[in-house]
Amino acid sequence: MLRDASSRHLQTINESLKIARLALADWAAGVFATTGRINLVADVSERLIRKMVTDLSGAEIRLSPSLIFDPATSLRKRRELDAELGRIIAALRRKNPASDDDEIGMLLSFAVLANDASQGILMANLTKTLAENISVRFDHIDWPQKPTEAGIRFIERIATCPVEIGGRKLAAGSVVRAEMQGATRDGDAALLFGIGRHVCLGRGFFWAFWRDLVAALAKLPVKVATIDIGPTSNRVFPIPDYVWIEVTN
Repeated sequence: MLRDASSRHLQTINESLKIARLALADWAAGVFATTGRINLVADVSERLIRKMVTDLSGAEIRLSPSLIFDPATSLRKRRELDAELGRIIAALRRKNPASDDDEIGMLLSFAVLANDASQGILMANLTKTLAENISVRFDHIDWPQKPTEAGIRFIERIATCPVEIGGRKLAAGSVVRAEMQGATRDGDAALLFGIGRHVCLGRGFFWAFWRDLVAALAKLPVKVATIDIGPTSNRVFPIPDYVWIEVTN
């Protein structure tokens, strides 16, 4: 029921989202067009995804929601996260006073799930494309029309009953981890967003945004002269701590 409601919500705001994603693509292209030293994480991805999440949910994220999924998160960070979720819920209730708990929960889900997952897939694909095309002008790059790198490192499921996978028997309660990068090795971009009942509701939106973004970048007569990719301390999402690039004409 909640999934159907989420799908209907996306359909009702589809036209406004289309306008918003075109504007975001143009904004990102404008950052590269200024040339100079750019941090893809802080100067592009974080700002872009923050605006995207606001368009999708009506809520602005200030603290990374990926802390929810990280068992190593400290008690202090957990408390900060609880406070951030409380702030978002309160803001959503003020903005949508007639909405019930399910509707508020749906918007909260968009705010949380669209944030780091979108940033992860954007950074993974943008960084890979630029790293493979050092000193190549953007208007000469063969930009991929679909993402090929996963935006999340892995997903985990708990077996609710005894099950056999690949000839191995697992007891009920076993944790099964799927490494998402395996899907990219098979070259199937659709699998990056799940399949069947578990397919990501935002797949169509992000694919459309990616096409808009690369179309805008492909018009630029600039190139990346150097790239410095930092370590990735995010346990769940492939978001480097920094990616410094030098953009020149």
